[in-house]
Amino acid sequence: AKVEVAGPGATLRYWQETGPKKFNYLQVFLPPHRRSIALEPMSCGVDAFNLEPEAVLLAPEEEVGGRFGVSLSVG
Repeated sequence: AKVEVAGPGATLRYWQETGPKKFNYLQVFLPPHRRSIALEPMSCGVDAFNLEPEAVLLAPEEEVGGRFGVSLSVG
């Protein structure tokens, strides 16, 4: 999955692997001052405990993982 956000003078690009037992969701937070951004890859959606089909259930010692990347182009 890919996301691109462009503004005056800069472009932010984000990508992440998706698929079984990977990060299939992205949470984005912009504080009120809009001078920073938080990008959090997630393995399930919000409220996954109540939305069981969305939850990723793991056995003991089992892991979830994936790769993601961010780039910022200025100018």
